[in-house]
Order: sequence, then C-alpha cells, then structure tokens
Amino acid sequence: MFRKVILMLALGLSCGSAMAEWTRVVNDDGGTKVYANLSRITVAGNKAKMWTLSDYNKVQEATNEKFLSRAILNEFDCNEETNRILAIIDYSNNMSLGDVVYSGNGNTEPYPFPPDSVDGILWKVACNKP
Repeated sequence: MFRKVILMLALGLSCGSAMAEWTRVVNDDGGTKVYANLSRITVAGNKAKMWTLSDYNKVQEATNEKFLSRAILNEFDCNEETNRILAIIDYSNNMSLGDVVYSGNGNTEPYPFPPDSVDGILWKVACNKP
C-alpha cells in the first residue's frame, strides 16, 4: 500500500508541474479557480480518477505551510456520485509552480456532494456526464 501511495505522489508531482495540461472547469464563490487535467483521466469500472488543481487568489495555510495552489487526486464513483481524495500536493506558487510545501495521502472515505457543488461539477467532467 505504501508503495502505491509513493507512486501516486510521484505521478502527481510530474502531473502537477508546468507540463500539466490544466483546463479551467469552474470558479468557486471565493474567487478560487478550479482546473482539471483532462488528458490524464483514468476510468476503471465505475471509478474515474482525475487530478484537479485549486488555484487560490489568497495565500492558504494548512499543516503549518503556506500555499497558493493545491493538486488533488480524486477518485469519483460514477454510479454512486461520491468522491474520495487519494492524494494532496500543496505548492508555494499559483498553478502548481514553486516548491512542494506538502504532499500526502488524502485517504478519505467516499463522500457524497450536492450536484451543483464544485465536486459535483468535477464528477460530471471525470465521469463524462452531461
């Protein structure tokens, strides 16, 4: 399991670099821009994995680190309409640039979300729903 997490984080670091093809998906109410890496969506059965990037207009703080963007590897259940966070990477600058100030295993339980929420919009993208 630990080896799998390290592999996901390594993929995330390469995905989170300036080479990533981020496509803006939504702006949330707080001015945060949310992007998805559409070229790296993987689907297995009813599960879709997709990297997303939240790009903040103000410095955020968590785990005693300050960051301006956060990449998340999401696992959406396309049938159950849930999301599970598999990995998180925080960057010191916008658009996944600068130093990695935090990386870790999200390891959340699947959770439901309102259809019109940011997660709901991302679920539609990842699961190719209208």
